[in-house]
Order: sequence, then structure tokens, then C-alpha cells
Amino acid sequence: MRMGDLILIKIMKHLDYLDCLEISTRKILKLSLSEGIDGLECLTENRERLINIIKSHQMTISSDIKEIMRNRDVVDNELKDIFKAWGSDTHLIIERIKLLEENVSHALENKRVELQKGLIHLHKEKKLVEKYSLSTVK
Repeated sequence: MRMGDLILIKIMKHLDYLDCLEISTRKILKLSLSEGIDGLECLTENRERLINIIKSHQMTISSDIKEIMRNRDVVDNELKDIFKAWGSDTHLIIERIKLLEENVSHALENKRVELQKGLIHLHKEKKLVEKYSLSTVK
């Protein structure tokens, strides 16, 4: 198999992983917008593993592209176009993921504020109950 063919396979796999990352981020967003957050930790850990795989593939592909460009006197235009399209597609997918991540961050911040308000309310209720209990005992 030619180096150009191998890199095309790697590029396709890399783009597939990026699509999986986007799907995973959408699932995290959906879960962070719902009432419960059970399973959020597992999804986040799996997403981190996927990011590490993507980084590894991206570094390998970038290295392969440099090698191809350095060792070939003439790189055909089709291959150059594929490299450019890969870079462009990667950038677009990452931008969509960043937007999703911002939405996740906002949703989780809202959840944190809600939980904090709930805890403050519970603390006040507990103090009232303690006051009531002490006054009825006297």
C-alpha cells in the first residue's frame, strides 16, 4: 500500500473519531441540561480517552504529511487538496465541539447555582427545625 493510501485511511479514521467526539459532547450537553447528572462522569472520562486518541492520530497524520511533502519532489494536487480538506474539516468540527463545550459549561454552571441555592435552603430549614425542636423541649 502506498504512503498516500495509508494516510487517507488515517485521515478517515481521524475524522470518524472527531465525529464520535462531537456526538459524545452532545450527549454530555443533553445530560447536563436534564434533571439528573447520573452517568456524566463516565461520559466525561470516555470523552477524555477519545480526545487522547484523536491527539495521537492527529500528530501521526501531521508527521506523515510532513514526510510526504519532504520526500516527494512533486506531490499531486489531489493529495494536496485532500490534506487541505482534512485540515478544514478538522477545524470546522473542532469549532462545533467548542461551541457545544461552552453550552455544557453554562448548563453545568446553572446546575451548580441551583444546587447551591438548594443547599442554602436546606441549611436554613435545618436551622429552623433545630430552633423549633429546642423551643418545644423547654
